[in-house]
Amino acid sequence: MNLHTPHLLPLLLLGALPLLARADDNTLGAYVAAGVGEGYVSVDSQGFSRGHVGWKVLAGLRPITYAGAEIEYADMGNPTGYTPFGAPAQARARGAGLFAVGYLPVPPAVDLFAKLGLAHMQTQYTVGSGSNCFSSSTGCPIDSTSNRVGFGFGVQSGDYLPVAVRVEYERLDSNEGYQSLASFSVLWKF
Repeated sequence: MNLHTPHLLPLLLLGALPLLARADDNTLGAYVAAGVGEGYVSVDSQGFSRGHVGWKVLAGLRPITYAGAEIEYADMGNPTGYTPFGAPAQARARGAGLFAVGYLPVPPAVDLFAKLGLAHMQTQYTVGSGSNCFSSSTGCPIDSTSNRVGFGFGVQSGDYLPVAVRVEYERLDSNEGYQSLASFSVLWKF
């Protein structure tokens, strides 16, 4: 059999149709994702705010086109810097969140989304000498756990392929300040 280029193109397009079709067998719209980006850790009582590499993993359900839910674990990073007194300092923020997610499909293949939920955050802060905290009312080191509102928004590739990419900003408040993550994630739908 002799296949010429004009005959090969229709065969390739026909073979690609399953990739372009919506996965209707995934009725719950289940997916998992992993992402990396720029985390921001803030300890307001100490005047400490720094960025660092952060990451996250999440799992979600999207049973209908316009709404879904996600559970995630995010590590906002482990930045180092200096206190207002010049002492070396280090902070870390991480936690889990449960979110309701609303989607706005934008044809042909993009979804805008926003999410709102509850985040369980742990923030740690230490100073090199252990005694140079800016505010004597909080003391050092700080190890704080809180349950607060979290929110996020972003854009992702549409709901038509088994693999999607997402760009997102999320902010998870804590007792010590706000922690945020601007991330790029890859989603796998199954």
